[in-house]
Amino acid sequence: MNPDAAPLTETADELQLSVIIATRNRRESLERLLTSLRATVELQAHAIEIVVVDNGSTDGASEFLARASQQWPVLRVFSEPRAGKNFALNRGMREARGAIFCFMDDDIIMDAEWLNGLLADYDNTRYDAFQPRVLPGRDAQGNGADPNVLYRYNIPVIDYGDRIMDAEGLTGVIMSVKRSVIENIGKFDERLPAS
Repeated sequence: MNPDAAPLTETADELQLSVIIATRNRRESLERLLTSLRATVELQAHAIEIVVVDNGSTDGASEFLARASQQWPVLRVFSEPRAGKNFALNRGMREARGAIFCFMDDDIIMDAEWLNGLLADYDNTRYDAFQPRVLPGRDAQGNGADPNVLYRYNIPVIDYGDRIMDAEGLTGVIMSVKRSVIENIGKFDERLPAS
């Protein structure tokens, strides 16, 4: 984390959660993720926003996001010209207005019940950050991932069942943290190389 980065935008009192997604040249997987987010159970019952930061895409992602944001008011799109995921995530945090930040990679698909579960976990526990279950998914053709080769692609599998437990760290595939934690420890370190 980088405590010297620019300050966060003021929180909007009514926003519970900001989903923050950094993307670069993954239009197809980003579209699958946003489709899964639109299918979230009771999405309209919660005050959330989806913040997507395009980090210099050249594959049509920018045009796709422009169209999608016109059709879906909770989707807010920004551009970050400096190459690197941490630049994009920090831009997303600067624009985000929610009390909780949920960082999602652009190549995942969410379970329809994710939001209710996450907000209940924050309401019913003492924790300031959560790492949800991360399971192997399916590719665009519907083929399941081979768990025996996931390590080759640095894809974590995290499954503690329904238990909530202490953890010593979070993985960047998907993680959430209260805004107040970011305000205390700072943003992602932009000195790290672009990935």
